[in-house]
Amino acid sequence: MSTPILLVSPFMDPQSVGEPRWCYDLAQAIAKRTDTIILSQTPRNRDYCIADLFPDSMVYEHRPWQLDRVPPRIHALFKPNYLRFYLQARHILQHRLNLSTISCAHHFGPLALRFPSPLRGLGIPYAIGPLGGSLPTPSAFASERARQPWYYRFRDFDGMRFRHDPMLRSTYEDAACVVGVAPYVRDLLSSMELKRFETRPEIAARTPGPNVDDAIRHRRERSGPVRFLVVARLIFSKGIEFALRAAATLPPDLDWHLDILGDGPLRPTIEHMRDELRLAQRVTVHGHVPRQTVDDFYRDADIFLFPSIREPSGAVVFEAMSWGLPIIAADYGGPAHHVRDSYGIRAPVNDKAAFIASIAEAMEMLVRAPDRRTDMGKAAMRAARDNESLDAMADYFINLYASLALSRSASV
Repeated sequence: MSTPILLVSPFMDPQSVGEPRWCYDLAQAIAKRTDTIILSQTPRNRDYCIADLFPDSMVYEHRPWQLDRVPPRIHALFKPNYLRFYLQARHILQHRLNLSTISCAHHFGPLALRFPSPLRGLGIPYAIGPLGGSLPTPSAFASERARQPWYYRFRDFDGMRFRHDPMLRSTYEDAACVVGVAPYVRDLLSSMELKRFETRPEIAARTPGPNVDDAIRHRRERSGPVRFLVVARLIFSKGIEFALRAAATLPPDLDWHLDILGDGPLRPTIEHMRDELRLAQRVTVHGHVPRQTVDDFYRDADIFLFPSIREPSGAVVFEAMSWGLPIIAADYGGPAHHVRDSYGIRAPVNDKAAFIASIAEAMEMLVRAPDRRTDMGKAAMRAARDNESLDAMADYFINLYASLALSRSASV
């Protein structure tokens, strides 16, 4: 492209995890393919700036509020520094940048739908997303909501804001393209008149290496129990209790083991349930483990179990795919869209007992079908490499920018 792309992304950080890391990775992949101008915020508590990370791009950034006394979970949920970013970015867009020299813009991060974009109403075509979240708890599990932290209930106001908040509505209605992580995002925004909607997950699967082929072959050849793997924060919505109840119904002759990686407030409850269901010899709760150790568990697992009942997207699904693992997941939210039949089984969430029974049925079937496990694992690896890699994501957005720039030039 002859004119640059404006990337608007407030929270980018290569030393972080989750959203800041995927925003950084995506920006780097795009900056390697085309000229970019970047509008961002300096990462908190780091000794580097965004400009240091993108030496070939023009970078506008400002320092965040420190807010060191704000608890990490509040930072993660409410992102108080987004207000500072919005005000600073709006000023730069209106007074320091010549928007007529820019092909189009792309605002990505935060993932949540509750943050207005500083690009709204400025006349430049922009894409926004991937976006997700604001996913309601399935009605069959609504009675369990009281077990969630109090601050999760602020999500209940999202629907009202989508219908009545003028800044949010103009953010999405002004966008040339809204990109959601899955089709449910379009349903959440059904009260708005969107110009264009597409789906693309925010997480890129790591490109499978030759060691993944070796892992798939090793799984087929080794003896011993079939190993299920859960990687999740131990909170109610991750559905681990339902997975344990499903596992407790498996036939006693079935040879399997479940490894649960992760920590969280529900860990004592999960360990107590495991013991109460007499699964102590079959289920190991490892707690928090280092990143390298997580990869070892992916390599040694046979099946990835992801029973989350309210998952907007599901980063670990793409990790499992990159390791060539068949997946059992809930047929709801992001996994309902991302987990395809060729490499996954989705359990319906319309009834709690049926959900547990479907997980148990899938677990038993895959334990007894090694050839199908192998075929599904290979399909997962191919999907990670061909469709869900960082290169595939960057190419998708470069093509999207070209279409937005073309529509802008045609309207001039």
